[in-house]
Amino acid sequence: MYISEVFFGISNDEIGYYLDKIFDSLNISKLQKGNSKWNLEWRKWRYYILQKKIKNMKNDEGILMKTDEVCADFNYPQDMKSLIYYIPPNKKETHTDPSHARADLVKK
Repeated sequence: MYISEVFFGISNDEIGYYLDKIFDSLNISKLQKGNSKWNLEWRKWRYYILQKKIKNMKNDEGILMKTDEVCADFNYPQDMKSLIYYIPPNKKETHTDPSHARADLVKK
């Protein structure tokens, strides 16, 4: 009953209330931001979004730019910083040829 109310439009102020009601009515505990389950689901969500954005891209530069956009959208999470093309790689990933470094980022 609460899902239809959310689906058909409520004010932004009421979203939290209705989401609480939905979880309660389904006997589902809400994820608490920052706990391990939340972090896992948040990581899956970022991965899904990134995959959708780069799915049919063939151009490495485009893939790197889209990856940066997703990182920015999620406020540059620590576990994604190694995917950003303009952040220097750590020492064990350093290449003498910059094209190899970019190719490795695309593979990641």
